Amino acid sequence: MAGQLKEVRNRIKSIQNSQQITKAMKLVSATKLRRAQNAIVQMRPYAEELRGLLGNLQGLLGQRGLPPGTGLLLRTNMVHTIGMRFTIDVAFCDRDGVVLRISTLRPWRFSPLVWRSRLVIEAEAGAFERWGLRVGDRVEVKE
Repeated sequence: MAGQLKEVRNRIKSIQNSQQITKAMKLVSATKLRRAQNAIVQMRPYAEELRGLLGNLQGLLGQRGLPPGTGLLLRTNMVHTIGMRFTIDVAFCDRDGVVLRISTLRPWRFSPLVWRSRLVIEAEAGAFERWGLRVGDRVEVKE
């Protein structure tokens, strides 16, 4: 009888020890999860910046064209039409929105590098002529 009682006490103690270990593991897991969540939240601005950069890299690749009267605004000073299927007009603008240079790029071409350019506007070929956009014009960007 005394042996059985001692065995029961040992099992109870073993279960209590297992519960303590489980509780400690839950606390450690919760701490690790909280750290991972904080790291993700802190990385969000970098992810947004990366998403913007990747969007700029893709640009109009794989598109069949732009809807008439629309364009694409990029924060860069050089573009390309590698992998594109259509010709585009490109306007290079400085930080104040003044058009520095206008080019027409056929597929599989690189634009010139315009050092003072901070913005590039891409549109379907012939759009700038229809819009009356010329070098020296000021373009206003509303976000």
